[in-house]
Amino acid sequence: MAGIVKGTWHDHNNDIYAILGRKARELSMQRRTGSGKYTNKLMFMFEEMSRSKCKVQGGSESQVTSVADFSTNYYNLQMM
Repeated sequence: MAGIVKGTWHDHNNDIYAILGRKARELSMQRRTGSGKYTNKLMFMFEEMSRSKCKVQGGSESQVTSVADFSTNYYNLQMM
């Protein structure tokens, strides 16, 4: 996210990412395609395993009917 804001990083579609909410162990985000045509919601959950390890779980959901999304939701999580 910081790289997008600074202009030092962008994905292949010039997508727009935004943080929607933060809680102690959760991060909610949104990804909108550069064309503005598609929007996906992302959620990350963090769990401290030890002082040096953290478990991250995540999910991504298309906000439109998505029959042939070509693994877009997986891509969303991988990019973050």
